[in-house]
Amino acid sequence: MPTTAPLSPGPPPGGRIHALDFMRGLFIVLACIQHFSGFLNEWYPPYSPMAHANAVDDVLHALIWTLTPAGDHLFLFLAAFNLASRRQAEFRPTYHRKLRFYAVLFGFFLFEPFFVESSLGAALTFGPLLAWMIILATLATLHYRFGVRGVIAGTAVYLVLHVLPLGEWSGEAELTLRRWLELPDWRYESRLDIFFGAGAAGFLLGYWYHHGPGQLAARMTRAFLLGALLFVPWLLFGTGWTVLRAHIWVNEYVLAETHLGLLSIWAANIMFASACLLFEHTVRPLRLPLLNWCGVFSLLIFSMHRAFFVHVLTPLRAYVAARADLPLHNSFPEVCVFIALTLLAAWGVRRSRILAILDR
Repeated sequence: MPTTAPLSPGPPPGGRIHALDFMRGLFIVLACIQHFSGFLNEWYPPYSPMAHANAVDDVLHALIWTLTPAGDHLFLFLAAFNLASRRQAEFRPTYHRKLRFYAVLFGFFLFEPFFVESSLGAALTFGPLLAWMIILATLATLHYRFGVRGVIAGTAVYLVLHVLPLGEWSGEAELTLRRWLELPDWRYESRLDIFFGAGAAGFLLGYWYHHGPGQLAARMTRAFLLGALLFVPWLLFGTGWTVLRAHIWVNEYVLAETHLGLLSIWAANIMFASACLLFEHTVRPLRLPLLNWCGVFSLLIFSMHRAFFVHVLTPLRAYVAARADLPLHNSFPEVCVFIALTLLAAWGVRRSRILAILDR
C-alpha cells in the first residue's frame, strides 16, 4: 500500500505550506480590524472632527483583545520561520538578496507613515515593521555566518540580556531622543528587545519543521507541547491585559513588557503555528480561499491598507455620513465593509499589474 501524506517524514520539497498562508491571512485581517478600529477611535481629528474616542463594539473588542498581545509578534515569527527553510549552505547564495529585500522594505515602511500620520513625530516613530526588518536581517546574518548554531547562540545571549533593566534603558533613551529631536509625539514604539524573541522562536521552529529528525507529525507535536509548557508560568503567575474600548492602543505592549508575558507570547505563537502545521500534515491542507489569498498577498495588503483607509475610505465615509445621515459607528459590520473594500482594492492592484507596468 502506498505511503499516505500524513506518514511522510516532512514537507514536500518545494511545496507550498498552506498553513502559513492561512495564518498570515487570518492575522492580516485581524490587523486590519485593529488598525481600522484604532483609526475610528480617533478618526484623525486633523482630517475630520466627526467622532473622537469612538468606542468599539463588543465583537470588535473581543477580536482586538485576542489579537493585541501576540499579533505583531506572529508576523515576525512566520517571516523568520520561512528564513529557516534552507540549511546554511543552501541559504548562503540567497543571503545578499534577502538583505536587499529587507533594506527595501525598511525604506518603504520608514516612508509609508508620511502618507498616514498627521505629524512629523508620529511619522518618524519606530514602529513594528522597522523592528522586524532589523531582526530578520540579524537572524539572516547569523544563519549565513554560523548556521543554526549561530541563531541558537544569539538567542541565548538575548535571553541572558533580559536580566538587565532593558525596559528602563529604552524608556530613558526614548525620552532623551525625543527631547533632542524636539518632537514630543515621537516614540520608540516597537522595542527590538521585545520583538527579537519572537523572530528567534519562529526561526528555530522553522528549522525544526524543515530539518528536524523523525516524522514531521511527531516534531510538531513536541513543539506544541513545548509551547504549552512555556505557557504554564504565565497562567500561574502572570498578569492579564485590558483593551480600552475608546483607546485600543493604550495597552498594546503591556503584556510584552513583562518577562512572563513575553514568554507567554512566544509560547502562544509556537502552539498556534505548530497546531496549524500539524493539522495540515495529518488531516488536510489548511485552505480557506479568501484567508489564504490574504496570506499570499499579505505584504501588499499591509503596505496599502493604512493609506487607503485614511485617504480614500475616510473621506468617502465622511461624505456618506453627511449626505445619507448615517453616523459613524466603530462597529464590526462597519469595519468589515472597510476591510472588504481594502481587499477589493488590493485585488484590483494585483490584477491590474500596475506594479509590473510601472517597472518597465
